[in-house]
Formats: sequence, C-alpha cells, structure tokens
Amino acid sequence: MLIQKHLNVISLTSAALIISTLAIVRKFVYLQGPLIKGTPEISGMYLISTVCIIISLLLIYYPLLLTSHASITAFSNNNKRQHTSIGVAVALSVFLTCLLFFNQPWFNSISYEDKLIEWLSFFFLLSGAFILVFNFNKIRKIYSLIELYIPLLFFLVLYILIAMEEVSWFSRVFNIETPELFYANDQNEINLHNFFTDYSENLYYVGTHIYFVAIPLITCCLGLQNQTRLLRIFLAKPHLILIAMISSAYNYNMWNSLFIQLTFFSSIIALSFIYLKNTMSKEKIYILLFLGFILVTQTLYLCSGERYQRLHEITEFKEMFIAFTLFVYALDIHAEIKSLIDE
Repeated sequence: MLIQKHLNVISLTSAALIISTLAIVRKFVYLQGPLIKGTPEISGMYLISTVCIIISLLLIYYPLLLTSHASITAFSNNNKRQHTSIGVAVALSVFLTCLLFFNQPWFNSISYEDKLIEWLSFFFLLSGAFILVFNFNKIRKIYSLIELYIPLLFFLVLYILIAMEEVSWFSRVFNIETPELFYANDQNEINLHNFFTDYSENLYYVGTHIYFVAIPLITCCLGLQNQTRLLRIFLAKPHLILIAMISSAYNYNMWNSLFIQLTFFSSIIALSFIYLKNTMSKEKIYILLFLGFILVTQTLYLCSGERYQRLHEITEFKEMFIAFTLFVYALDIHAEIKSLIDE
C-alpha cells in the first residue's frame, strides 16, 4: 500500500512536470503561449506537444485505474431521461456535422452572432436558470434543506451571467450604443468576457470540463458520490460526463492551445477509463461507440478548415453544447431535490 502511494505521487508529479515544462518551452523557446490560436498544426513541435499531453494525462489517470475498485455505470437505473439527454446531444451533433458537409452555407450562417446557435445557447442557459429558480422557491421554506440555498443561488447567478454574456446583455438586439467604458472590449460590445477573450474562453472550456468530467469521475472512483446530500445533488452524474465530452470535440482554431488539447484527450482517456471500469456488456458497447463518435467528430472538424467562413466559428457550436450540458445539469439537480423532498 505504501509503495502504491509513492507510485501515485510520482505519477502525478511527473504529469505536472511534463505539462509545466511544455508550457515553458512553448512560451520561451518557440515564443508561443499556451493559448495560441490559428490553423491546427500536427507536425514538429506541435506533434511532440500532443504526445506529451497524452502521456501526462495517462500519468494522471493511472493512479485512479489502480486504486479504484468501483464499477462505473453510464446511467442511473436505466433512467430514460438520461438516455434521452444523451440521444438529443448526439443527434444534434450529427445533424450539425451533416450540415457542414451537405449544407455548408447554412452551417456558416447559423454560427454568427444573434443567429440560431447563439440563441440556442441562451435558451439552454435561461431554461436552466428557470429550473433552478423553481427549485430555490421549492426548498426555501424547508429548514432541513438550508445548506442547499447557497449552492443553488450560486449556480442561478452563474447561469444568468453566462446567458446574458452570450447575447452581450441584449445590446445588439436593442441597438444600445457601447459606452466608453467598454471600448477596450475586443468586440466593442457590452460584455465582460471579451476584455480578456483568450483567458475567459479557456477558463470556461477547461472549467466546465473539470467540473463535469474530471471531478465526477474521480469521486465515482473513490465511491464518494453519495457521501453527503450536497454531493448527491450537485455532483454531475455519469451520463452528464458523456454529454460534456461532446463539446470537447468541437475544436479547430484553438486546437493548438495546450488547455484545449488537455480537455479533448482527457475526455478520450476518461471515456476509455469508464469503459474499463464498466461491468455491463451492453453499456460497454455503448461507451465504445460513443468513444468512436467523439474521435470521428473531432477528426472531421479538424480536417474541414476550408469549409469555415471564420476560423473561430466552431467555438460557437462548442459553447452551445456546453450550454446544453448546463441545462441537463439543472434538470439533474431538479430530479435529485424532488427525490429528496419525496423521501
């Protein structure tokens, strides 16, 4: 046991050293920061970088694989809503990919600001916020559930903030002139995230990946998912891990970013990990198919640069799938609170 602990520490330390060294080399040797954008590169320094990222992630997941004895299932008691959520996400992704190849002009047009994809993101986030408001009102008079108030309020504010930032606080809709205070904004609009676009985007993408993929997987491996009422309600369920992974396959102009590749390959390795720790043959086939779906999706978008009107338009679709993940998460919170009240 002691030897295993030392191996785990060595494994995690090695991963941290590889990632840190990679960031330093890219910054000071190749004069390119970890958040670099542009046409995807798959040769030379970038290929070495990708290999190092994969090795570091394997070192991170290695201790979990050895120490976890728990089986990880993709669904809770064959929950139909969970199956439906994944089905909708996959169907939407397949539809958009078909658009890219068979109706490219429409694919390009719906990615612009104030078009379909941006409003879908807003709709998912606002719908999630309404669900959280409903649950907040439902428990506010139940003293025994008082510890749920603050996290519910936190997520409610977060959903509304992201939704309003998505549509620049309706400034374009109502033709509101941008105040002088926001002139430094990258898009000259009334929003906060475009003051530091690269940082805010990576924080949003990496943050949601950690919260909806990494943390739930770790807690499931350690058997902590139902240890407290807070974990039971607010910890993302395994099916949500799968949904969150779809957004990680929508990369093009940010592919060279260190953090974007970390999220994508983390999803692939995490999905492989779930496959290995699953004991249900039917689910294992399902997970294997989903793994192939993620790999094919990312490959198609990486190889379709000539089909984009703007290098960054793929990020609009990425953000829409993150918004859908947050919407499903709000539904999960509602289901758990309802179950808790009915007990």
